Amino acid sequence: MITSDVFKTLTTFLDSETGNTLKLTFTQLKVDTYRNGHYFNTMIRPNSRLVLHKFKNERFAKIRVVDNLVFPFWFWFERPTQNLEYHTKMLRLSRPLAEGTLAIHAHKLCLQFTIDAPKKDLQLMVRQTYADVVCLDY
Repeated sequence: MITSDVFKTLTTFLDSETGNTLKLTFTQLKVDTYRNGHYFNTMIRPNSRLVLHKFKNERFAKIRVVDNLVFPFWFWFERPTQNLEYHTKMLRLSRPLAEGTLAIHAHKLCLQFTIDAPKKDLQLMVRQTYADVVCLDY
């Protein structure tokens, strides 16, 4: 298993001159869901993947979420500027997803978003926590 700092791995890749894509496989994905602000369910998935895309001369990057509950999706985010951890909004989220945030820490990457619905009481808030990088593919 790779015991790497997720934040450092992502920022090093984004700042490097080589490659445009980094595929990350995490040992575990924990998915917590909430309805109307109350806990609803937790699922654990092994070997979950994210794909990080960078663009030359851009202050934005893109993450493609490959293993999701319903469908794969992607979002843009501003490249990290802090040194230890990073919190930002997800940009250009696909409908029906809304109100997304991204948090990158040393040992985990967290996504949080709402699955929108016509009625507010049918909306679902999802928190996906990716932990322990097991494989990097440049």
